[in-house]
Amino acid sequence: MDELNGLSILVVEDEVIFATETACAIVAAGGSVVGPAYSLAEAFEMIEGAEIDGALLDLNLRNEKVFSLADVLADRGVPIAFVTGEIWPVIPERHAGCRVVNKPITDTKVVGAISGAIAAERSRAAA
Repeated sequence: MDELNGLSILVVEDEVIFATETACAIVAAGGSVVGPAYSLAEAFEMIEGAEIDGALLDLNLRNEKVFSLADVLADRGVPIAFVTGEIWPVIPERHAGCRVVNKPITDTKVVGAISGAIAAERSRAAA
């Protein structure tokens, strides 16, 4: 499984078990992990000057929505996939096309979502 070979993926997740599972899935798929960040403030610190090829963002970090971070990443052209435990997540129109992984997560769902988001962004950029 090398879908993320050589790619650097930001992980933002406030639940340690999900952050760890996600990081392990990324590494197993050949990627490297930026983070995990457990809060929005920590995530903003981590992205300063960092080369990021994609991001997996938990929608809700201890009752704090992650969309301000998603906006900054989108402005940088970083493909995003959201992770959520919400049944009907409300995603702003700007990010409506992003992939969403529902908890409980699996390695296949996480890697598929972020590799798909990266592939879609690359094909858009090449067009």
